[in-house]
This record gives sequence, C-alpha cells and structure tokens, in this order.
Amino acid sequence: MERSNSLLYACKYRGNRIAFEKAVLRFGLRIVYASSVEDLREAMRNEEFCLTIADISGFEREILDELKEYENSRKGGLLIVLPESYTKQEIGDSFSHVMTKPLKVPEVLRLIRYYSERNTRDGENFSMDDKS
Repeated sequence: MERSNSLLYACKYRGNRIAFEKAVLRFGLRIVYASSVEDLREAMRNEEFCLTIADISGFEREILDELKEYENSRKGGLLIVLPESYTKQEIGDSFSHVMTKPLKVPEVLRLIRYYSERNTRDGENFSMDDKS
C-alpha cells in the first residue's frame, strides 16, 4: 500500500504554522494542522501521514502520551520538537526523533524529504546524521 502524501503538524501557534508551511511547500505534501490534543487525536484516527511533526510548545504534557501511542503504532514517522525550556531527558528515550528549539532547518527538511519519499524506499532507516 502506498503511503500518504500528507504531513500532520501539531502546533499551538499560528506564526509557527505559517513559517512551517512556507518551508515545506516545495515537497508537495498536503499539510494537516492540529492546534489541540483533540485535533491531534482526530487527525491520527482518521488519516495516515508520512510524517507527524509535533511542536509541543504550549501543549499540556498529555500530548506526549498521545504521540507515544502513535509512534508505537508505526503508522508513520514522528518528530517531537521541544521548546528550549525542555531537555531531551525530560521526555526520556521514548521517541525516535527529537529536536530542541531553535531548530536546525536543514535537518528538519532532510527528515521531511526522507519520509515523503519513503514509499519507494521501504525498509530504510533514517538517521539524523544521514546527509543523503
């Protein structure tokens, strides 16, 4: 089955969504936005995504439980974006891809490209060190 050409972006702040959209439009992905945990649950329940990016700034910690369950389902890639006030140790080693703000845009774009093209590259694993 071919993977979705949609990306789920969970983010509370409109300005971040606008900047994100400008950066990723070149990939030709349809972007679905979630600005609440309820929106996130509904989107994850109703559609498969090649990648979910969750900027957890402003969300309650319950979002991490939802995202962990989603990642465990292996329905698509997942990137957790932490605010500067968090450390990776605070959320543990439970997520594959975690970045702390300020983001390194080339790394994020490489991750998006990888997952958007993954339907033809099944079986490969992504590494943040991968320069391909």
